[in-house]
Amino acid sequence: MAQAAENPARDAGAASVKKSSSKPDRQPGQTASHEPATAGAEAQEAIAQAGATMWENSFAFGAEAARFAARRADRYREYYEDLAGCRNPAEAGQAAARAAQAAMQDYLDEFGRMGQMAVNSDPEGSPAHASTRK
Repeated sequence: MAQAAENPARDAGAASVKKSSSKPDRQPGQTASHEPATAGAEAQEAIAQAGATMWENSFAFGAEAARFAARRADRYREYYEDLAGCRNPAEAGQAAARAAQAAMQDYLDEFGRMGQMAVNSDPEGSPAHASTRK
């Protein structure tokens, strides 16, 4: 029986398949990029921590907004009680002015609280990161 003629193209292709299918030389515990296997776990932990912090901050903002809404509802109730006790239009106008002034102050105070919460919840908002902000 005659031997098959050598085919250089086929033989080169087979050699490249063998090279690409061989396993890279790695030490135990190393990933393909030669980083310790724990790097993936550390990244997952950092992501989980960031997610937890995001939810904690989100909850804190929501809770503060609910407290503010409850405070404002009490103020509106107080205004209507005050208005009900007015004996003439001038007193009603004064009650309305007091209520408007109180509302303005409440909103300014709340914006200050929410702003402080935002600064405190943002690690890049700290003075240590001020030089990185544009």
